[in-house]
Amino acid sequence: MLFISAGHSNLPTKDQGAIYKPFIEGNEAALFCQTLKNNLDNLLVSNYLDPFENFLKDTLNAYKNLVKKTDFAIDFHFNANENTTISGTEILVNTKTEKTKQIATELLKMISSTLQIESRGIKGEADSQHNRLGFLHLPCESMIVEICFLSNKKDMDKYKKNQQELALKIAFLFAEYNL
Repeated sequence: MLFISAGHSNLPTKDQGAIYKPFIEGNEAALFCQTLKNNLDNLLVSNYLDPFENFLKDTLNAYKNLVKKTDFAIDFHFNANENTTISGTEILVNTKTEKTKQIATELLKMISSTLQIESRGIKGEADSQHNRLGFLHLPCESMIVEICFLSNKKDMDKYKKNQQELALKIAFLFAEYNL
């Protein structure tokens, strides 16, 4: 089964993630996951769990109790930095099994080419700015996708222009891998 998460929340009283006006990470991630879900439905892919409308901690706790070792979990985020010229997409993975590595590689290339932004690579938890990324500690293969930099106007312009195409391509990729 595929478990999808919109990193952070689109609920104003919950953890909304990074905020760079006019963008709020939780809103952008939730909208992207909804578009992805619609595309999966249109492709008749039904082996996925809808993102919860909670903040990340609640979703993470729910997923810990639901996932099995054979499942695949993916958490969508938007990166941010005070240096608003930093650009690109990156993926953080919990393991580097061949399947996860192959999916991450294809996904990273797909995002980079669709949005025409730099690929910042596939990384592990130790490469992130956080001490611990709970999503990478689920008892299944998991990854965190930083689609682009919310704090970079050019990244977000390219994302907004191509978000529908990107969500469709990702849905096809998930269908191809039968996640």
